[in-house]
Amino acid sequence: MTDKPKLTSLQENAARLFVEGNTQAEAYRKAGYSVDKCTNKSVIELASVLFATVNVSTRVLELQAEARERHAVTLDSLTTEYNDLKEVAVELEQISAAISAVNGKAKIHGYDKTVLSGDIKTIVKIVDMTGKKPTK
Repeated sequence: MTDKPKLTSLQENAARLFVEGNTQAEAYRKAGYSVDKCTNKSVIELASVLFATVNVSTRVLELQAEARERHAVTLDSLTTEYNDLKEVAVELEQISAAISAVNGKAKIHGYDKTVLSGDIKTIVKIVDMTGKKPTK
């Protein structure tokens, strides 16, 4: 097992802010780095250098992996949740909640679509959009 990279509090803040969706320059500014006398171009360059360092780039990768794991949602995980909710609803004799769980499961699996069969006739209505009164 590897040790977490050693970061200053500013570096850690910048890495977290970046993973949360800020640009490198925004993360650099919001983390608390002194940028009062810097041009925007300078801030972008300083942020680029910061995020290119091994410790910070490694930390960003770790934080991104943690976020992926926290937010992992799969068809299987949703199906399991719906099954669990349906079972609880049935135990509590909450039939409408059980039906909702079944409908939710059907929806994520694509079984909520209306299927039409047989001959379908297309009806076309022509509408005069000119605003003129029709002549007979």
